[in-house]
Amino acid sequence: MNESIKKTKLVLDLDKTIWDCYDKNFNEIWAKQLVPPFSLSNNSNDLTDDVGGTCRLKADFRIFLEEVFNLGLTISYLSVGARLGVPLEFQPSFLALKKFEILKYFLGDSYLLYKTEKKINYFYKDQSYLFIDDSDEVLKSVNDLEYINAIDAKFIKSWKKQTLKVQELLKTN
Repeated sequence: MNESIKKTKLVLDLDKTIWDCYDKNFNEIWAKQLVPPFSLSNNSNDLTDDVGGTCRLKADFRIFLEEVFNLGLTISYLSVGARLGVPLEFQPSFLALKKFEILKYFLGDSYLLYKTEKKINYFYKDQSYLFIDDSDEVLKSVNDLEYINAIDAKFIKSWKKQTLKVQELLKTN
């Protein structure tokens, strides 16, 4: 296994990074606003909640996740998407990861944070990170940290092509 892969962790945001969620009127919502139980559509990239809301996994995200997992990269999620006072196993975002059958790839330390918590507090200097997020504020907070290589999810047109980008970034670490 490549030494840079062993020491580098891939950290992914959830909402608006790996999926987009909508209420029954197609207004954007956060995954924490979804109401379990969930059902999966035939294409397995669309999840429907109990009140007609939907969560759509980004195109080709599963392929990307499997490929970077097979590279030996440790994958985690770090998302400000927790409902206050709800245990992890009942959090809508956690349940969505399970229903999409992608939770198995997230073997690193993962966190669903409350909106008052700062993501930057979950990165450590003795670790190297590839971090993918859509929030300008969060990306700005990690921009000057040499141990974090951040990718703006808003500019990802194809998750399939991100595997090559990850491999290139690992070569520079």
